[in-house]
Amino acid sequence: MHKKNLIKFLTLDGSLKDNVEVFFFQLDIKFEVAKAAQNRTAIIEFMVEDVDSEYQRLADSLQPYIVQVPTIMPWGNKSLLFRDPDGNLVNFFSPVSPEAIKKFKN
Repeated sequence: MHKKNLIKFLTLDGSLKDNVEVFFFQLDIKFEVAKAAQNRTAIIEFMVEDVDSEYQRLADSLQPYIVQVPTIMPWGNKSLLFRDPDGNLVNFFSPVSPEAIKKFKN
């Protein structure tokens, strides 16, 4: 599905082009969690006080980009994974196991 829009377009040489057709596409993309050793993406990580609260606060605006709702990972962090507009994987996490809390205490 696309919307047809005609706009004026400023070119690199400073001239204006009238009635330039611009298409906006809505894509149904399934985002996946990064896969180890495949070097497909970077992960940007932020430690937050309470990942569940952050999820509740951001869920409506993040909905199309969510890869994984808050989930306790085997290493003891609770992680919310989503993609930013450029496709980078973003991890909001909170340490929840005693080991993970100790690791991030400093």
